[in-house]
Amino acid sequence: MIMDFLQHTEDYAEHLRVYEVSEILDMCNATVYRLIRNGKIGTVMLRRRYYVSRDSLAAYLYSQCNVPPEQMFPPQSDKDGEK
Repeated sequence: MIMDFLQHTEDYAEHLRVYEVSEILDMCNATVYRLIRNGKIGTVMLRRRYYVSRDSLAAYLYSQCNVPPEQMFPPQSDKDGEK
């Protein structure tokens, strides 16, 4: 699910609830809250609920990788062989 999120970030809502982030990361909610408390994932709080922006989540995921994003997802050429 992580790779799906990174490849199709724009398909997800602008702001995600903690339970949605936990599903993407395949972690329990408590672990996501710990990442938030430790400042690993940026959030916005609205009406006593945390919301994680999809850009903040993507930044966290890329920070955990040893491979630059451009190497993870090389540009794909179209059917004519052009970029």
